Amino acid sequence: MDNNFLGGGVAELEQVKVQLMDEADKNSAVTDAELAVKTKEKDLETQKKYMAEKISNATKERRGDLKKAQDEQVDAATKVLKDAEKKRREAKASAVNERVHNETAALTDQIEATKKEINAMFKEKGVPSFCNSFYYYSLFAPKTGKNFIAFIITIVIALGVIPNAVCLFIKPGQWLLKVLVYLAVVVFFAAIYFIIFISTHSKGKGEVIEAARAKRNIIEANQKEIKKITKGIRSDKDESAYDLQSFDDEINQAQTIVDEKSKARDEALRVFDEETAVQIKDEIEKENLPAIEQMETELNGMRADLEVKRAAVKAVSETLANSYSAYLGKKNMSTEKIDAMISLIQEGKAETIMQAMDLLNGEIK
Repeated sequence: MDNNFLGGGVAELEQVKVQLMDEADKNSAVTDAELAVKTKEKDLETQKKYMAEKISNATKERRGDLKKAQDEQVDAATKVLKDAEKKRREAKASAVNERVHNETAALTDQIEATKKEINAMFKEKGVPSFCNSFYYYSLFAPKTGKNFIAFIITIVIALGVIPNAVCLFIKPGQWLLKVLVYLAVVVFFAAIYFIIFISTHSKGKGEVIEAARAKRNIIEANQKEIKKITKGIRSDKDESAYDLQSFDDEINQAQTIVDEKSKARDEALRVFDEETAVQIKDEIEKENLPAIEQMETELNGMRADLEVKRAAVKAVSETLANSYSAYLGKKNMSTEKIDAMISLIQEGKAETIMQAMDLLNGEIK
């Protein structure tokens, strides 16, 4: 095309308008095709995601059911094992207790006999039974370190803590009353102490109490020996004397079953992961892949059609650019501007496209 185009009129402008409208239609078709492709891509992705989730959920559910069933068998076997271990512990505890009883029976009998001797001595001399206690010896006949510690603690409580606690109930400022109350409480406890001391040491009772101390020492020594023997028996690692072989056999058998059930569970899960899961995946894909493949085929066709439409738009756009835009200018390449120039020519205001364009752009008034 040469400069004669600008000397043309309505016919030439109509050709430009047709080309512009064709370009607009083709662009609209491209937009619609792009939207359709995006929609199809989204639908395809949704379908693939649905299939993947279906495979995952089915695999997870069936594996969970398998594991639960296998775990129940292992748990049942484990319960049998624990019951067998419990029976063995109870049998050993009973045997140990019997051994302790047998090996300490003589010392226990001696302790009981000595206690009866002390009770008989106290009864014969009229000594109160409360005198046969650690606390009495600590207060009225202390000799050992433990006795003196108990004595000091009691003195502190009786002559310090309790009197001061009583004085707390007296109103502040009444110091004389507090002193009198304090002394009264001290005298009260001192009187009780001396009354008990005198009454339990008169008429030969003191000698009986001292004689009982020696017997109490024998009892204490026997009790320590019993604890020593008991500790030695309970810490003895040799169980051959307790006849526990039948329990050990039962435990070993139960442990074997637990191991077998555990191995069977692990093997079942391995087979599921390596084989069954693949079969589940194949089954679901067989059901869903045809639709997915059909959608992919349709999508490929739509993409190809989109490229054709884009090529058509490109061809029209190139024609407009090469044939008309260079003469009319980019700002005049619209159907509105073309219609305006056609109107100017039809109304006789312009004879050529050049004149119409100048009038339209205000270059001619």
